[in-house]
Amino acid sequence: MQKQSPMKMNMRFYRAALIAPILCLATCLSAQEPLFVITKDSLESGRSLLISERWKYHPGDNIAWADPNFDDSDWEIVDSHLTEEAMPESGWPGIGWFRSYLEVDSALSIVPMAIFLSHNGASEIYINGELKYRFGKVGASTEDEVPFAISVEQPQSAKSILLRGGEIYLFAVRYSNFVLYEKDIASEVGFTLVLTNIDEALARIFTDARLTSSGQSIMVAIPFVFSISHFLLFFFYRRQREHIYFAIFTASLSAMAFFAHENVFGFETDTRLGVTYVHITYTLFIFIGISGVRFLYSLFYGKPPKWYFAILAVAAIQCILVWVVPLSIPAQLAILFFVIMVLEMFRIVILAILRKKEDAWLIGSGFIAFAAGSLIIVLFIKNILPHSAIYPLIFWFAAILVVPLTMSAFLARRFAAVNLNLQSEIKKSAELEIQNARQEMELQKAKELKEAYEALEQAHVDLKATQQQLITQEKLASLGQLTAGIAHEIKNPLNFVNNFAALSVDLARELREELVKRKTKSVNEKDLTDIEEILDTLEQNAEKINHHGKRADGIVKSMMQHARGGKGERQPTDVNRLVEEYVNLSYHGMRAKIPDFNVTIDQDFGELDGKIEMVPQDIGRVLLNLLSNAFDAVR
Repeated sequence: MQKQSPMKMNMRFYRAALIAPILCLATCLSAQEPLFVITKDSLESGRSLLISERWKYHPGDNIAWADPNFDDSDWEIVDSHLTEEAMPESGWPGIGWFRSYLEVDSALSIVPMAIFLSHNGASEIYINGELKYRFGKVGASTEDEVPFAISVEQPQSAKSILLRGGEIYLFAVRYSNFVLYEKDIASEVGFTLVLTNIDEALARIFTDARLTSSGQSIMVAIPFVFSISHFLLFFFYRRQREHIYFAIFTASLSAMAFFAHENVFGFETDTRLGVTYVHITYTLFIFIGISGVRFLYSLFYGKPPKWYFAILAVAAIQCILVWVVPLSIPAQLAILFFVIMVLEMFRIVILAILRKKEDAWLIGSGFIAFAAGSLIIVLFIKNILPHSAIYPLIFWFAAILVVPLTMSAFLARRFAAVNLNLQSEIKKSAELEIQNARQEMELQKAKELKEAYEALEQAHVDLKATQQQLITQEKLASLGQLTAGIAHEIKNPLNFVNNFAALSVDLARELREELVKRKTKSVNEKDLTDIEEILDTLEQNAEKINHHGKRADGIVKSMMQHARGGKGERQPTDVNRLVEEYVNLSYHGMRAKIPDFNVTIDQDFGELDGKIEMVPQDIGRVLLNLLSNAFDAVR
């Protein structure tokens, strides 16, 4: 064996000292199994590499853990999201380290990549032991930590990196999250790291900026405009209370869109403001659910069921819990309450459609789409659906905007229906005016007819009065014709009455004188005979006086009946006696007018069985006219 010179030995030692660390690093790196591999195909396809699973984790803080030579074989393997369902067994004290290995395919040379990091805390990224990027300020306590947020100074979370083909890289992330962790308001306290092609990263940055700004403007502005519009509709027409409920519903949607955007992009450096935004967001979940259900009840049924007020009480209690209790449980309850209210909206709409409520299918389709989109978003929030950056935004965008759009169509249809009803009412009003004019004309004609009828009725009354006067005058005229006959007829019985009354007076005097003469003498039979004869004569005279007095009384009664106005009454009448009486009255009446009038009257009356029912004064007038005409004819 040849002896080597000291220079050569020193050179070998120098080479060994130089190569040893490199061999040691290569040995360490080769001992670690790469968890993620970047290939040429993955870059050409434009896919991003989501590095979230199988991170090696250790709680606490030690800068030595960034060294590639550090042995992390006993570290716990976790998901970097640190969700409630997948927290590390070693716990999360608010700060810790995460390590993972990435291999670049040897077919690639230099690969320009971009790192996207998303979290609510602060982080430092070490690559092969060298600090490359900071996102916020990692701290050992709440006071020391400055969480990362997009701001003017840090407009985006993407950082560029050059990776060489055929090499393995150690990614060590020093991460802290105290504020949100201590406040217990986030379902995830970890982070998400994405590697993507630099061109895709630039496109993603511009796309995200464009989508977030325009999306927020649309999702905030459109519901807000609808809220103001429906509030004004309620203000000017308060009978339709569904407008105020829809105004509250859309205002809550608008506020939700605003604060949800601020939660992701608007914290700046004030994490406590972000905490307040989270409280507001969960409160708005409750408001959206309760106002949406109340709006549908008011729109389709007028009044809510009685149990709705119990739901209001539950909602009020939940709103209080969101602000006064650590948020993990109230947040889950708020989401559960929101899901229940969304399902109730779905039930109300389906029932309204089945019961064929007016335009229920239109507004109902919007709320069904809102319910479906909201439920899908909840599934993304609860990590039931695979993680995605764009799909939740699409569903949230659709869920917020579909209800105002369908409500616009609903209002347009209602406005059209109101216009049609208005035109119909105008037409009916015109027809009613024409009908009223006709009725007024008919009423005027009826009034004129009534006046004519009243005039005719009055004329009829006057005519009847005139007829009655004519009848009375006729009676008086006929009575005038009978005056002489009546006087003659009454004179005869009166003469008899007077003569027999005078004879009776003379006989009474003679009887008294005879009685005076016989007071002093005894009465003999002859005297008694004389007295009886005088008494018989007095009795006969009294009977004749009575007979002729009754005759005169009958004549007077007959004339009174003849002259009496109105209708006579039917009564049993001796026809022979009636004819005889009027023959005599008519004859003597004619003799009174024409003194030299003289006719022979033969009266031959047949025998009648009883009396006949008749009106004697009417028959008497008929007989009087007949006899007067007969006497006029024979004079």
